[in-house]
Amino acid sequence: MTKIDLETFETSEILKAVDYLDRLRALLADSDFGEPSIRDDLLRLHKLAMNANGEDATELANHAFEVECQIDDLSEAVDKIQSILMKITRSIYDDDEEID
Repeated sequence: MTKIDLETFETSEILKAVDYLDRLRALLADSDFGEPSIRDDLLRLHKLAMNANGEDATELANHAFEVECQIDDLSEAVDKIQSILMKITRSIYDDDEEID
């Protein structure tokens, strides 16, 4: 195992991961510590889909787009956290060394 070069390692990257995690928390939690609002949005989307008629599905499409944007934000934050962690693990382990 190799060691991180502490003179060049940017610990601010870990703080960025915390910022991204806070974004996730904001998207997944509500102020009352209840169910995540995105859960309610998905249930509302299901209800709209069950009641939609083929001629006018505008509300369904608009709500689906809103939920898609929320999911995209979640995915982006997770990807950024993963990227930061991968930089750290790759700086510690050799490329041919297996990480458990």
